[in-house]
Amino acid sequence: MDHPLNELSVKNGKVVRSDPGGYDSEYLSTQPISVTARKNIQEIDSREVSYKFDLNDRPDPVWIELFSTHLDGIHAGIAGAELEFRCIPANLTGRYQKVKDAIAKANAGYASLKTLLLAKVTSLDEQRRQQADAQEGRSKTIRDQFNDLQL
Repeated sequence: MDHPLNELSVKNGKVVRSDPGGYDSEYLSTQPISVTARKNIQEIDSREVSYKFDLNDRPDPVWIELFSTHLDGIHAGIAGAELEFRCIPANLTGRYQKVKDAIAKANAGYASLKTLLLAKVTSLDEQRRQQADAQEGRSKTIRDQFNDLQL
């Protein structure tokens, strides 16, 4: 999973992403996802049914990617704060449990990823600060050398 490390920094203990306009937004801000309500069903054909559920939040693309890696062949997707999966009615209970397990695994993986990314970006911020300090020191030395010339 690739993260825009050059656009990330840590502020107030959170990883934030800066856009070109200078606006900061929290990166990896999805709270733990859960199913909150049954939404509706729709018969697709003589065999398959679409089952839709409401989620407690709109997961970000990183969370959705983690979720999709745990589906084990189940046709499921998330749009906004809505979960949909399809199966034959006889498989509903088992597939729904697998989808809930995929949600739990995505939540756990997301939390771990967030912790690891926080540590990595904290380290990168320190390296960037050290580089900026070194550059400022070099620039100061050059300015002082120039200003010390006898006219």
